[in-house]
Amino acid sequence: MTALALLIFVSAITPGPNNLVLLHRGATRGFRAGLPASLGIAAGGSAMLAIALVVLGAGPLPQAAMPWLGSAGATMLLVMAMALWGAPAGDAPLRASPAGFWAMAAFQLANPKAWAFLASLAALRATSGGPSAAATVAIFAAASLLCSAIWLGGGRLMTRLLATPRRSRLFNRAMAVAMAAMAAHLLIRTWNP
Repeated sequence: MTALALLIFVSAITPGPNNLVLLHRGATRGFRAGLPASLGIAAGGSAMLAIALVVLGAGPLPQAAMPWLGSAGATMLLVMAMALWGAPAGDAPLRASPAGFWAMAAFQLANPKAWAFLASLAALRATSGGPSAAATVAIFAAASLLCSAIWLGGGRLMTRLLATPRRSRLFNRAMAVAMAAMAAHLLIRTWNP
């Protein structure tokens, strides 16, 4: 179980679209306001892992679905990036970060990287005879929530750096560019494996 928890933690703590959203949410709206997004990530990922564990016997995810999942995930990232880019600095905490529980759970379901990782995790669990499926999902949810809290807390620590409208606008635009770059990378990787 320790090795499984460590694998999940290392995968969940590394920078990616989910963590970028959490960093922005923590920096602009605070830790508590980011909790719904954090719970959405954990719930969406846990549901995906449960699905991967159940259908593992049917084989890996169809490769033909990956580009379409990537396109859906990239579209969601681009919508968030456009909202961040165009938000006035004073409105940024209210309008620019449309990442609540349902949006982040849905984003998880459209993330081919997450599907690939969770399918690998399910396969590892099936071949190694590790913890039960329920324990695997619980470990994933706990590690996901811990990593989300770390990213939200890091964002919260940045709040003082964003005290002026100019800095806030620059931060929003930097986050928008990073999200757009991740969307482009996701499209390239899923359509040209």
